[in-house]
Amino acid sequence: MGRCVKILFGSLSIIVALIAIGIGYLKMNDFYRQKLFARFLNKISDPNNTAMMDIRCNQLLKHSNVKGQVLEIGSGTGINFPCLHNNTNIQSYIGIEPNVQTYSYF
Repeated sequence: MGRCVKILFGSLSIIVALIAIGIGYLKMNDFYRQKLFARFLNKISDPNNTAMMDIRCNQLLKHSNVKGQVLEIGSGTGINFPCLHNNTNIQSYIGIEPNVQTYSYF
């Protein structure tokens, strides 16, 4: 029993150490952190999921009086753009996103 506990805690400490190293690396390296965040953002905001897009668009348009010139700060992967695309009240749309890694998902 004691040997199994030692092996379990030894394995667990190695896993925790590897996670800490990975987090430390991402904290120091902006490029990979932004790339990982852009990939994660794209996964959770899938524009091909029509049920979620319907909910998103209905909520976005229902709770806001979107018209004229629209400025979206932190537009991410541009997930809100399809919701606003066919809105005839919008004259122009500008999305500002500081993470250049998200641009490939537009």
